[in-house]
Amino acid sequence: ALGQPEQALAAFEKALQLDPEDPHILLHLGDLQHDMGNTANAERFYRQALELQEDFPEVHLALGHLMLDEEQTEKALKHYRRFLDLEKDRDSQDLIKDVAAVVEGLETELGRPSKK
Repeated sequence: ALGQPEQALAAFEKALQLDPEDPHILLHLGDLQHDMGNTANAERFYRQALELQEDFPEVHLALGHLMLDEEQTEKALKHYRRFLDLEKDRDSQDLIKDVAAVVEGLETELGRPSKK
């Protein structure tokens, strides 16, 4: 499905029909919509995923990226911070460092002292 987002989208939509309670499918649908530039649809899928599983770090990370793309810095920060809170005990140290650096950069941009 690589390079063929429409086919991937159709496959995930079919998967969602079979299992509408799977937040991972909603995350993938949101990612595909985001990649295709359909930010409103992407946000809808991400929010549905969070309704099913509020503590899903990857969805908070995806929403952080989406909000940043939409120049909604405050909302992006909220989701990035939530991701960091949820991920701190998991085995993704490089990603955690990267996101922490983004948060620090955004807070500096907004003229706030970083919270270390």
